[in-house]
Amino acid sequence: MNTVGQLSHGREEAFDLFKRDFISTPAGAKIEAQKAALRVQYAEAKALGQAINSAKQEAGRSGQPYCRHCLC
Repeated sequence: MNTVGQLSHGREEAFDLFKRDFISTPAGAKIEAQKAALRVQYAEAKALGQAINSAKQEAGRSGQPYCRHCLC
C-alpha cells in the first residue's frame, strides 16, 4: 500500500507527463513566471531581514538604547 507522498511508477510517469505538458500551456507559463517572481521577492525579503538584524546587533553593541518595536 502506498503512503501519502509516494506514487506508483505508472502514476509517477503520468504525473510527470502532465507537468511537462502543463508547463507548455499559457497557464503553466504564468505559474512559472510567478514562481520566478516569488523567488526574487523571497531573496529580497531575506536580504532585508538580514540587514535589519545586522542593524539591531550593531545598535546593541553601540550601547545606545533603541526602541525594539520601531527601531528608533
